[in-house]
Order: sequence, then C-alpha cells, then structure tokens
Amino acid sequence: HYDHIERNHYDDGYLMIGGELLRDETERTTVTKNKGAAQSWALHLYDDIRIKELTLTPGFRAEFIRTNFENFLADSEQSNSDTVLIPGAGIHYQITPWLGVLAGAHKGFSPVSPGQPDEVKPEESLNYEGGLRLTFEKTKAEFIGFFNDYMNLTGECTFSSGCSEDLLNRQFNAGNVHVYGLEASLSQNLNGPGRSQFWASIFYTLTLSDFQSSFSSGNALFGEVEKGDALPYVPVHQGTMIVGMSLRPFEINGSASFTGDMRDVPGQGDIEGKELIAQHTVIDLSANYQVSKGLKVYVTAHNLLNTSYMVSRRPYGARPGKPFEFLVGLKYDGSN
Repeated sequence: HYDHIERNHYDDGYLMIGGELLRDETERTTVTKNKGAAQSWALHLYDDIRIKELTLTPGFRAEFIRTNFENFLADSEQSNSDTVLIPGAGIHYQITPWLGVLAGAHKGFSPVSPGQPDEVKPEESLNYEGGLRLTFEKTKAEFIGFFNDYMNLTGECTFSSGCSEDLLNRQFNAGNVHVYGLEASLSQNLNGPGRSQFWASIFYTLTLSDFQSSFSSGNALFGEVEKGDALPYVPVHQGTMIVGMSLRPFEINGSASFTGDMRDVPGQGDIEGKELIAQHTVIDLSANYQVSKGLKVYVTAHNLLNTSYMVSRRPYGARPGKPFEFLVGLKYDGSN
C-alpha cells in the first residue's frame, strides 16, 4: 500500500465592514507547504481449526511501514520505519445446539503518521473479549464483555478539536488507558400471514474508560488529565432498536438510535455545565419497492422527528447534529 498527501495552505486577511466581508491589504501568507508519504507491506497468516464442537482461530499479521515527510517551508526532511507483529487468537465452543461460548485476545496497533516528533510513539493495545452466543430457531442473542488495555493511546490535533494552528496534524501520546464494558444484542425474526416477514433487533453497548496516569497534553482534546479520568467523546451508554417488515415487493425499516451523555474533556463523576454533550435519540425510517429484477426504488428519512441535538463543543462552541433529511432514489444491481 502506498499513499501520500500534499498540503499547501495559505492565509488571506479580511475585514467585516458594514456587514460585508472585504479583503484587507495584507499579502497572502503561506502557512503550510509539505508532503507526507507512507509505504507499507502487510502479510497475514490465519487458520480455522475445528475439533468436534471446538473452533480455534489463531493468526498473526506482520507490517513493514516506512514514512517520509518533507517540510518545504523549513527545508527539512524526516523518514521513519516500523516493523510490527500483530498476533491474535479466538476460541469458540458449542456447548449445546443453541448455546456457545467464545473468547479472544488480539493485539492492536496504529502507526505514527509522517512528520511527527521522535517522542510520539505508535498506538498499541491488547484487546480481550469473552461471552455467550445463543441461537434458537429465529432468535439470536449475544452477550460479550470486552477489555482494551492501551499501552499508549494517541490523539491527533485537528482544527475540529480546537487545536491552535501551530499544532494542527500533530499527534500526542496519551499513555496507558483502559477501555472496558459490555456489548449485548437480541434479534428476532417472525413469519407473518401470507408471505410477510417481520424482524426486530436491539443492540446495547456499555463503555467505561479511565486514564492510568496524570499528565498535561498539548492536544486540546486531552488537556490536563488526572489518573482515573474517563475519555472524552465516549458515551457510557449507546443503544439501537431496529424493526422491519417485508411483504414482497415492499420492505420497510425503522430505527431509533440512542447516544448517552458524553464529556467534552477528560473527567470523573457527574458531567456538568460546558463539559456536557447531552444524550439524544434519533429516529430514521426507510422503505424500498422492488420495481423489477435488480431495480429498486427507495425512500429514506433521517432524523424523522427533526430532533435538535449537540454532537460536539469543538472547535468553537456547540455543534448540532444532522437535521431532518429526506432522500428518494433508485438502486440497480445487475447481478440479481
């Protein structure tokens, strides 16, 4: 894999006069002119081993990464290389025809982007999961616990997170962080009268997190962190409910998505004041009609109730979520 990005950013000065935005007399200033490139080779080995009711899935991935960064304004160049082995393994045992248990352990890795200071380290983690999977005719359920141990969490300084211009695109170490919780799902399919079918699914995720050390970060998203603080922009509670019905050639689906309270900055205890991004629920509705073989007409309504909600307080104050949107279109699949 190879990709690159060339940045050529400049500033123009403007004045607001009599309600009009007018160009001032300052000259255009080039603030960023650089090129970053990355080249990587990735190899993986994976096996699926079945022994009666037991299934083992060991594997590993090897990546060889080289990055290069040229800063044309500073007339400097920087190159880095990484070689990393990423192992993982999963296990599943079918206790009964309707009940299975599973577990897994996997390493996570995210490389440093081109042009970062030498003190910035790759993001590395060890991720564990375990739980139950139930399947009984047309009823399915899963209950999975997870624990992610980030040896080094990284964050990138962006305009949308409120970073100053001189820190844009910089990465920062956030140290050891634990992220853990539970994922649960329940799905049910039913046959209705005639050729009709009905289905419903519920998904829920509980996510808890805490920094394992105190530090001060130049990244505005982290800022001053105390040991035990929870991550910002990670809601503790999230859930989705989906219901649908099919009576060929017609199909309709509705969903309600809930996102719980989030923090704007790391912290502990109750979330109050300007640190709060309040919980919200958004309802979507979609339907499609099979006009002919391979051809469908569809309608989709996002945020059906036109709910007003906040998704962020960055970079400069409250940012709203998407308002009501209505789409009509055609889909064609020649393979059908």
